[in-house]
Amino acid sequence: GATAAKDSLQQDEKVRKSSDKSVHKYNRVVVADDSNDKKYVSTYRGKVQNRNIYVALQPLFVLTYYRKGDDVSRAIHYHRYVEQINRRRQLPAELLITSAEQPLDEEQIAFHFKDIDEQTARFADDEGTAIYRFARGLDFYLVQDLDEAVDDYTQSLVEDGGLWIAYFNRAVAMYKQIELERAVANTDLSVEEQQAGSASIRLSEFQVILSDINKAIDLAPDFAYSYYNRGNILSHLKDYRAAIVSYDEAIRLDASLAEAYYNRGLTYIYIGENQKGIADLSKAGELGLYGAYNLIKRFSE
Repeated sequence: GATAAKDSLQQDEKVRKSSDKSVHKYNRVVVADDSNDKKYVSTYRGKVQNRNIYVALQPLFVLTYYRKGDDVSRAIHYHRYVEQINRRRQLPAELLITSAEQPLDEEQIAFHFKDIDEQTARFADDEGTAIYRFARGLDFYLVQDLDEAVDDYTQSLVEDGGLWIAYFNRAVAMYKQIELERAVANTDLSVEEQQAGSASIRLSEFQVILSDINKAIDLAPDFAYSYYNRGNILSHLKDYRAAIVSYDEAIRLDASLAEAYYNRGLTYIYIGENQKGIADLSKAGELGLYGAYNLIKRFSE
C-alpha cells in the first residue's frame, strides 16, 4: 500500500545505481545494476556486482601499537623519530603508524588497563614524565576512554611542548570524540538526516583539531601523515582545494602513500575533476588499495 511505496521511495533515495556518475550522489551506497556485467579475474577483488561500496575517505593515521592484518600486503609506515622512540623502549610496545586500526581483544584491553596503573606510578618516580603521560594517553585511547586520552596528551604537552606526537594523536582522539558523539546522536536518523547533522558540527571543534595538526607539522615537517590527516579534516569541512594541497604535500614526502592517492582521488571527484581522480585512484590500486578499482569503474566515463 502507500506505506510500502513510501518505504521503497526512501530506500531509492539512499542508494544509487552504479551506472549513475552523479558527483552529488557520491556518498550514497553503491548498488549493482544491469550495466555492471564485467567480472574481475582477481579472487581478492571478487565480483564487483555483488559488493555494496560506501564511498568514503580512507581513515586518519594514528600512532598506536596495533595494525589490522588482511590478505593484502600493506606498506609498513616509517618515520625516523618514531624509530628513535622505539629504540629507547620508553613505551610498553612498539609504536606503529597506521590508518588500519585493529580492535583490541580482551587480553589486550586488560593489558592496557594494567599499563594505565603502571604509567601512573612512573609519574611519582620520574622528572621527565611527558612520554609516560603520552603512553597513558595512548592506553586510554585504546580502551576507548577518549576524554582521558585527550587530557593525558594535553598534560604531556604542558610538560614538553615539543612532543609533537602528542599533538598528532590528540587531534585524532578529538576527531574520534566528534565521530562518537555524532554516531550516538544519529542512532535513529535516516542517511539524509545524518548528513545534515554532520554539516552542523561546530566549525570551532575542527579548528582545534586543525591547530593540533598544524603544530605537529611545525615540529615535524617531514611527517607525511600529518599532512594526510589535515587533508582529511579539510575534506570533511568541504574545503576540497585546500585538502588537495595537503594530500599533495603528503605524497611529495612519501610517494608510496596509497591512502593519500586514494583520498586525493576521491577529493578530485568531489569537485568534478574525474580524470585526475581516476588517475589517483589507479595509483592507489597499484600501491595495494584494491578497493580503488571498484571506484574507478563507478566514475569512469
